Amino acid sequence: MQEPRECTGKKEALFHGLEFLVTGFQSHKEKEIVSVIRKFGGCVLSKVPPCPFDKKSKLAELVRWKPPVVLSPKKVSTAKFLYGCATDSWILNSNWLFDSLQAGLLLPPGKYLIRQRHTVEISTFGQSVYLRNNKLVFHGVGFLIHGKISFCSKFSNIIKHGGGQVFVSLQGLIQSLKDKSCSRGIILVANEASASRHLSHCGLEHDIKTAPASWIIGSLFSGKLIHLKKDRCAPFRRIKMPSFQQQRAFEMSQEI
Repeated sequence: MQEPRECTGKKEALFHGLEFLVTGFQSHKEKEIVSVIRKFGGCVLSKVPPCPFDKKSKLAELVRWKPPVVLSPKKVSTAKFLYGCATDSWILNSNWLFDSLQAGLLLPPGKYLIRQRHTVEISTFGQSVYLRNNKLVFHGVGFLIHGKISFCSKFSNIIKHGGGQVFVSLQGLIQSLKDKSCSRGIILVANEASASRHLSHCGLEHDIKTAPASWIIGSLFSGKLIHLKKDRCAPFRRIKMPSFQQQRAFEMSQEI
């Protein structure tokens, strides 16, 4: 038995007005999901959009924002997933898409959530919401990103979406702390091994800690700044020197 034309028409527009980011799937599965979204009226974003805020924007003000839907099989560290965390978007398992299609309506997101939302309380898809940026995870935090261009570009955009500020120099970050436009400073590096000891040392002189990418990813997953271990911020690692017996040391000096 065929569905009435009216029902078929409604189903074809089921995802109309919704934007989607698809990430973390194998290639063939992602193609299937993208095809379904477009077939039934949705829009698929190919990449993370640039942050709309500029220096003149006051991040503490209310911003009208229409959240996208991020579809992913699990928590992943891709730019799209981290963007969803930074903007507190819906991050759902793809089963929500197919179950909604089967039901002919947008199902409640509850049991499909991969990550709980923190900054807004709304249970309806597609509605514009007023999002307070002072509730975003990186509000009040200034960053200096040190690393390859691709690393800096990826996290710079995500940090800005999450309410943080990104500086091109340590001097600029230090000045932001002095004039209180930022309450905390972080030097972000890919990992501890890639951290510049000189840069970390200069940062510590102004209470600016060095953090690896794993710290910022963990903060995005949890929706809040997680504790940064002190040993991650140490500019120089202590090296335990071997001890020699006095007689042996004397013999070595004679040989030299």
